[in-house]
Amino acid sequence: MSYNTSLIVLIVLYLFRLKYLDAQDEEKEIENVDVSNLKFPHEAVMFKRNKFVCGGAILRNKFVIFPAHCFPKTQLLSLYTVGVSKNTKSQFRKHDVAEIYIHESYDLDTSENDLAIVRLTEAMKFDAFTNLVILSEQVLVDAKCLTVGYGSAHISKDAARLLNKNVTVVEKENCMIIGSSKICVEAEKSFCDAEYGNYVLCNNTLAGIFTTHPDLICTKTHVYTNVFEYKDWILQRLNRADLSLNVSFSVLCSLLSIIIILNY
Repeated sequence: MSYNTSLIVLIVLYLFRLKYLDAQDEEKEIENVDVSNLKFPHEAVMFKRNKFVCGGAILRNKFVIFPAHCFPKTQLLSLYTVGVSKNTKSQFRKHDVAEIYIHESYDLDTSENDLAIVRLTEAMKFDAFTNLVILSEQVLVDAKCLTVGYGSAHISKDAARLLNKNVTVVEKENCMIIGSSKICVEAEKSFCDAEYGNYVLCNNTLAGIFTTHPDLICTKTHVYTNVFEYKDWILQRLNRADLSLNVSFSVLCSLLSIIIILNY
């Protein structure tokens, strides 16, 4: 095999590794700093054709969790980009979307299982402005938490103002919901218009992802998918995606090895 062919093979392997495998050593939690973008480095925003769709939270350096209702049944991935905080000016660093994993049992009518995990084409570089969130343990009624997100009235394709609101976890009856898959939170003032949170943080861990409820759009209470109840699904989905990428890399290595042998 020629020197040029060997060089091409090595370059292809290296680029594939950079593009599709997670840089696990970058997955570390950053201490809170008293600046909005630094306090919530795990916030992410989904855009479709450069228009705000919804907010989510960073799970790993290539994975972000969003509500499933943000995505139609048929997605053209090239239309979507994910924005993460870039600096203290609230500017975004953009990432293309490789795949969208919607919960298999998501029901648009009832908002049950309203979760989706988005895989990016390239790993995010973690720093003081961009980092992962920790999944919460079970949160109890009366827990003091925060909703965090970019209201649509405060956002553009390039920058936004991050909003947060103090809330308390209340009995599910206040949100007219039953079962353990959702949590109900209450704020002192109305969530009306754009000031709803995209997710709920309790003790700086991810406790809930915003879900829809037509009767609660402009009230003091809002419904969130209970992350604790879906922790197994989230971790299985992440690990399955990681395994798939590693298998793809192994298959590529095998194919390139065959090419090398055949060229001798």
